[in-house]
Amino acid sequence: ERERERGGAERRGFEDPRQAMDADGSGAAMEKAARRVAAMLLYPEHLDKVDQYRLRTSRKKAAVEARLKTAIQSQLDDVQQGLTLLRRAQADIKSIETGLQVEEPFEACDELASHVTQARKLSSDRDYLRETMAQLDRIFTVPETVDELREDLETEGLNLLEVHHRLAGLELCRDQMLRQMNRGGTSQPSVSTSSRRAVEAYFSDVAVLSSQFQQQLFFEILDQQDILHLAIDNPTKLVTVLRIIEREERADTRAQAVDADRPKRLKKRFFEELEIRIQRKFDDSMYTQNNSVPRFLASFEQFYFQDLKIAKDVLPEKFPPHYDIFQFFLNQYHDRLCGMLQQLQGSKEIDPSEIMRLLNWVPDYNRDMKLKLQVDVSEFSQQLLGCNEEDLRGTYLSVLSDKLKTWCSNLVLTESQVWFELPEEDDEPECPDTTSDGLYFSDTAAILFQMIDQQVEVAFQPGSSSTFAISLLSQCVVTLKGFQTEYLEALHRVRKQFAGALDRHPFLAEFMMVSVNNSYRARLYIKDLLDKLEDKMLDSEQYQHLRTEYISLSDGFHGISMFANEILVGIVMTDLGELLQQLFTTKWMRSQNAIKRIVATLGDYFDDFDSHLQRGYQELLLQDLGVALVVEYIKGLLQRRYVLKNSDDRESMVSRLNEDAQLVCQVFEKYEVEFEGEGVTAPWEAIENIAQVLDAEHTDGHSMVSLSWLHLRSNFPDVTLPHLEALLTIRDDFNTKDARGFIRDLIKRGDAEMADTVVAQGLSVFRSVPVTKTANYSKSDG
Repeated sequence: ERERERGGAERRGFEDPRQAMDADGSGAAMEKAARRVAAMLLYPEHLDKVDQYRLRTSRKKAAVEARLKTAIQSQLDDVQQGLTLLRRAQADIKSIETGLQVEEPFEACDELASHVTQARKLSSDRDYLRETMAQLDRIFTVPETVDELREDLETEGLNLLEVHHRLAGLELCRDQMLRQMNRGGTSQPSVSTSSRRAVEAYFSDVAVLSSQFQQQLFFEILDQQDILHLAIDNPTKLVTVLRIIEREERADTRAQAVDADRPKRLKKRFFEELEIRIQRKFDDSMYTQNNSVPRFLASFEQFYFQDLKIAKDVLPEKFPPHYDIFQFFLNQYHDRLCGMLQQLQGSKEIDPSEIMRLLNWVPDYNRDMKLKLQVDVSEFSQQLLGCNEEDLRGTYLSVLSDKLKTWCSNLVLTESQVWFELPEEDDEPECPDTTSDGLYFSDTAAILFQMIDQQVEVAFQPGSSSTFAISLLSQCVVTLKGFQTEYLEALHRVRKQFAGALDRHPFLAEFMMVSVNNSYRARLYIKDLLDKLEDKMLDSEQYQHLRTEYISLSDGFHGISMFANEILVGIVMTDLGELLQQLFTTKWMRSQNAIKRIVATLGDYFDDFDSHLQRGYQELLLQDLGVALVVEYIKGLLQRRYVLKNSDDRESMVSRLNEDAQLVCQVFEKYEVEFEGEGVTAPWEAIENIAQVLDAEHTDGHSMVSLSWLHLRSNFPDVTLPHLEALLTIRDDFNTKDARGFIRDLIKRGDAEMADTVVAQGLSVFRSVPVTKTANYSKSDG
């Protein structure tokens, strides 16, 4: 529609308003306005809102015009104010030009210029005289001033700055006099020297007072209170002392060679005194903890980081920057700590656990320094432990070796001490402790392997190398082997001490059961230890090597248990000694009292073993007791050589042997003692086999003795021909010559071996029964 209207207007000869506006430069504005109107009237329905658009546009136009009027008015006011100021400045300049006439005064100064040098000299002389009068006042009042200052030093609430100011005035007066004499004394050196001595003597109290003031100065900040706490509790006093030190440092820089008591170097002395106090603090900590690493570290943690935190956050605000006070404290504390730690390492009383405590503590220290103080410990020139950590671990192994050996020796001594001590008549003997299962035990095995477990934990703690771990675990093997050796030696000594009288000690049997049970517990500890090592060790070859070593240790503890079992067997057999002596006598032939008492005594011991001895070793012990009893029985039979007079006597003996064997068999079967293994026969069957040899029929034409002998030998291969000879001579129908002839016949038929003993499977019964070989069975008697 607009295009149509525009075309119609052109056709009617009307000019486009935008073209008319271009001439005066407002055509662009008209074009922009046309675009905005076109945007508002895009659709026919927008024509209804023309009045609203017109009203809105009028309001915007009025607002813009108001802002323009305000801006123009503001600019006009500023221009008006500027013009006013310019008028005032122009008037002031004209007034100054009128009032300031400098030409005439300058012309009058030419005459005065000739008197300037003389006036300057008079002024200098007057200042010198004034200074001289002031110095004379100080010189004449030196004694009184010194007394006043000395009294001030002794009063509480001392004003250090005031005292220092007055003291510095006295020192300056003295030094200026010395300098003046030094300038004028070159032509008369003797007069200058004597005058200098006179001045120094006159001011001698000043030098003493200066020394006292310095002592008081350091007492205020170092001796009276710790400087770190002083910085918090009374910072004004600290800052005052530091200001005095700085003034003295500046005086030292201005001092001349003739000045007395210069340079004082109070700053250097301050740091030296501070070093002494820090060293004393560490020494007191070390002394009170008696060279104990844990106690020293606990004491160290109470002040070390707290002090350094104050030195980092508080002291720099009080000290001049060039003192670098935090770095001083940091270096001093670290160096003192290094020294203390090296002293602890060098102590002869240091424990291996304390060495490891130090090694474990170092990473914590480095971390705390980084987190609490933002300090990298690697920047220090001195190492914390004074050596490489691996070197310290080597020291740990060396010290540990001696300590473990000592500990193990003490364990063995403590364990075995009760074995050798017989209680007094009035003393009540003490029985060993028992577990919840009733087994006798002591803490020896637990303590021993607690030490070993600690070393295993040390070996695999973070930071430990595999070489150190293997060395430490190997040292544990050496330690355990040493313990086993010492323990076995103690068992040998106790058996030797009570040889033939093992029943004298009221609880020796119980203590031997403790040894058996403890050794068994030690084997269990080794098994758990191997499981732990298998989990921790990545190198299978190293693990297999250590496994072999520790299995050997387990076998060693088994050997201790077996040796203790041997002593228990000896105790029981010693207790049965008198009863065994009653066997194979005339009384024995008439009654079974002796064997019954033997069996009853065995039953009592078996009850104790069943209640207080580890099950596996209990079975082995009862087996050994069965063999030992049969051995002693056969010894009595052969050594006493009970001679049978006739067949009735032999029949009675055979019957008694079988009855005894049955009683022995019953007591062992009651406790379910089994002799397992290929070719193994219960030992009491040897008594029955002997009875068969004694009971076998023997005539000139027929003999069953050889069959009984073969049966005995098949069950007990360690029986020998001398044993057979001894058995045959017991019979009433064999004498020594007949027995030897019978044996030679057996040899000829091949029913007997020529060797005295034959190594074969089965129990060793007859091997422990000594007999004397008196004949050569290969040759006939002459």
